[in-house]
Amino acid sequence: MTPKEALTKLTMLFSKEMAAQQAKLADGTIISWEGELKEGAAIMVVDESGNMTPAPDATHTLEDGTEVYTVGGLVTAIEKPSEDTGPLEMSSEFEQIFTKHIEQFSGVIGRVEALENSFAELSKVIADSKVDVESKFSKVVELVGEIATEPSVSTPAPKNLLFKKDKPAKSAVELFMEFKKSQNK
Repeated sequence: MTPKEALTKLTMLFSKEMAAQQAKLADGTIISWEGELKEGAAIMVVDESGNMTPAPDATHTLEDGTEVYTVGGLVTAIEKPSEDTGPLEMSSEFEQIFTKHIEQFSGVIGRVEALENSFAELSKVIADSKVDVESKFSKVVELVGEIATEPSVSTPAPKNLLFKKDKPAKSAVELFMEFKKSQNK
């Protein structure tokens, strides 16, 4: 390769790297920079007439979602959009544990439903019993009312015939003497 050809190739490579690149922001604004878009690159905003001004201090979002942070017209940071990996896949171990817990939860739900049914039946029985008890209690009240309207009968107190109060009590000796007399007769 001759020196002239080498110089031509170098010039072409250099000019390709230094060629201005352009991109559109999400809001439609066009930005431009020379070389590779990286930290330290100067970013220019291109207006409708093609005039260039340094990019303001801000976060600029490109159409592809890349965020370019600029201060004083220079790139300070670049954040590429995160790639969507699609739906998460569960590991088989996690899936087994998850399935086990779902089955247990389903069993708990079944037991709760059974308890709710039992509670409903018990509530019905209690409600029926309450009606039955109330009707029986009202019958008791009626009977007590009927008994209360019955005329009262006074019965004399029983008299103790063994111990009469009109005679003085005999002593044990007197009773013994009477007993002996009755035996001798």
